[in-house]
Amino acid sequence: MDLARSIAARRVSFEQKIAERAKLLAQEKSKPEPKPEPEPVLHEKMIDALELQLIRAPRSLFSRPQWKLIAKEICAKYKVDFDDVCSEKRHKHLVLIRQEIFYRIRTDLGMSYPEIGKRFNKDHSTIIHGVRKHAARLRLEFPE
Repeated sequence: MDLARSIAARRVSFEQKIAERAKLLAQEKSKPEPKPEPEPVLHEKMIDALELQLIRAPRSLFSRPQWKLIAKEICAKYKVDFDDVCSEKRHKHLVLIRQEIFYRIRTDLGMSYPEIGKRFNKDHSTIIHGVRKHAARLRLEFPE
């Protein structure tokens, strides 16, 4: 008899649990699904204006801090102090290093000659000469 009561009690509790779960499922189904947030919309005119600004911006605008990295990398390669390369000293080894730096900045970053000259306190014609000389040493074409 105790066994029959125990089985009946378990059956009742099992049926109650099933009924509770069925109610929960019905409540979840009746809830409306949350709507996703709309994505921000940019007007085509705004996108076109931004693209034009990017196209017209000089390449050096995006690479301004990198010229120093290139210069310091080459200085480290030749074990020369960056300040010596930027100085007015005209020792042959410093001049050759300077010319390599000018060449790399011009070819890698596309920076204009006057921009490079401002960074090194040199005239743009000095930069042109240095780039040509280094290109000749490498037997490459002069980058315009």
